[in-house]
Amino acid sequence: DMLVRLIAEGEGILEVTHVVSVADENVEIPEFKYRTGRVSAEILKENMPTSEQEKDALVVVCGPGGFMEVVGGFLQNELKLPDEMVRKF
Repeated sequence: DMLVRLIAEGEGILEVTHVVSVADENVEIPEFKYRTGRVSAEILKENMPTSEQEKDALVVVCGPGGFMEVVGGFLQNELKLPDEMVRKF
């Protein structure tokens, strides 16, 4: 509920995209943008801030260790994001 409220009150400042391995057909969450499959450089590129937004952007990633390594690699090596723009927990 808190995340939904933050998105609604943020007037476009906060955008959240969930990536799930398999979508549950019985669950519909219209407040959230989501993709199915594995996180890839393509999915990350689609959800990165525009060049105008980039100076104030913060990319937040959370998940298990292996996931963090893979996503961190995409962000640093393929998308060339500076370390200060990414927070992992």
